Amino acid sequence: MTTLVLPSDRPVEVEVNLLAGVVTTGGESGDPERAGVFIRDVRTVNATDARAVTHVRVWSFAGQVDLTQSGARVGTAR
Repeated sequence: MTTLVLPSDRPVEVEVNLLAGVVTTGGESGDPERAGVFIRDVRTVNATDARAVTHVRVWSFAGQVDLTQSGARVGTAR
């Protein structure tokens, strides 16, 4: 499992690409938010009008990616 801890004080765009796997968002239930094959999950956290947005891309053949943000649940995918 890959866990990404995202900052809570700056905008970040996260793109997760999995051939097969699960994307979770650090929720209490632990249920997958997205699961299956050919997953592309893109979301922006702490969206502001800031000009500098950090882009994070995760590419994996298979596995699980957990997105957390300082103990809070990460926003929904777009």
